Amino acid sequence: MKTDPLFFRETSLTEATLRVRALQPMLRFYCGTLGLQLIAGNPRRAELSATGRAPALLVLEEEPEAESAPPDAAGLFHIALLYPDRPTLATGVRRVAERRHPLEGASDHGVSEAIYLSDPEHNGLELYTDRPPELWPHDGRDVAMFTAPLNLNALLSEANRTGYEHAAPPALRIGHIHLRVSDLRRAAAFYSQALGFEIRQRNFPGALFMGREGYHHHIGANTWLSRRPAPSGALGLSHFTISLPAEDAARAVHAAKELGLFIGKTDSGDALQDADGIGVLVRPLS
Repeated sequence: MKTDPLFFRETSLTEATLRVRALQPMLRFYCGTLGLQLIAGNPRRAELSATGRAPALLVLEEEPEAESAPPDAAGLFHIALLYPDRPTLATGVRRVAERRHPLEGASDHGVSEAIYLSDPEHNGLELYTDRPPELWPHDGRDVAMFTAPLNLNALLSEANRTGYEHAAPPALRIGHIHLRVSDLRRAAAFYSQALGFEIRQRNFPGALFMGREGYHHHIGANTWLSRRPAPSGALGLSHFTISLPAEDAARAVHAAKELGLFIGKTDSGDALQDADGIGVLVRPLS
């Protein structure tokens, strides 16, 4: 059971950038516990990936004076790290458990099997692997994800000699980013209508799941706890990068300008901002 790379051939999520209060404890967690590797960094900033090469999956930026966001503010729900198969997920989860880092949940979603936890500064994380697409539950054209208990012991029984006992597998990627938003309609206008992520499931109470290329979702959005936009400069998710084919990227930027959500051009791509103040960098695939 391996992840189908077709879902990420023309859609890539990278460089999820977190403002953090203290860099070193976060590095000990992401490198020591999750097995990511440092690409580049300085005393206030670190870029991390599964291979030690660009592009970064995560960027940690230390801002000790930044305020914590209010509990009802929009922002990050979780960054979901997609493992290439069940044994490598099991190995990663076992390493987390061996280091006595608490797990917060284990769920079968029909399309995937997922473990939930938080990093030392309470940013949500999901570690998951996909089931083969032909086994995904559907409701008409939409996927029909659900939440059921996952047998964690059965999963951990597969953590035997994968070769990645001390490091993340090189194929690890960001599978999706799930956001706390203040309004689902405004989230859909930006991520679906402007950026081109098709709504893949709309019957999950208080949430939307959006994906490209037939994936169950690259972007999730929920209003379960959030009621207002994210405060500027708060700890947590600052921005993330979406790489798309050049024509799709240009179309997305044009649509964001029409919505008044275009910030400006940067050396790394076009900077946009969703209706809740979460930054999105759109970059054409090279």
